[in-house]
Amino acid sequence: MPFEEQVLKLLGELNQRQKDFQTEMQNVKLDVKEIRTDVDKMKLDVKEIRTDVDKMKLDVKEIRTDVDKMKLDVKEIRTDVDRMKLDVKEIRTDVDSVKWNLEEVKSDVKGLKEENHLIKQAVLDPNKKAEKIMDEQQIIYRILGEHEVSIRMLKEKNG
Repeated sequence: MPFEEQVLKLLGELNQRQKDFQTEMQNVKLDVKEIRTDVDKMKLDVKEIRTDVDKMKLDVKEIRTDVDKMKLDVKEIRTDVDRMKLDVKEIRTDVDSVKWNLEEVKSDVKGLKEENHLIKQAVLDPNKKAEKIMDEQQIIYRILGEHEVSIRMLKEKNG
């Protein structure tokens, strides 16, 4: 092969390599452009993640604050429950005292009922006796006559 043909052939190959290289470079440029786009997208994603993390930190801080408040509330509730237990204990003591006093009052009422019965009998018995005496006096009046009874009563009064 003559020299010129070889040079032309080499030039053709060189041109083809140059075109291939340019195509390859364009592909690399496109790849770099895609990579830059991906990097920019990743930067945005990282920025969003940071924002989310910051938000989560705030949320965790709020949760801790809420937990602290809940702990205080639970402590107050325990204090209230302890206080209520003491109140219930006092109420039980008072109820026991009232029960004891009620038994005492029941006993007193029972005694008063018995006394009342005796008093009633003591009042009714003289009334019955007085009625009996009055009945007997009426019979005596009828037997002796009113006149004679009146005379005897005057004598006793003047007596």
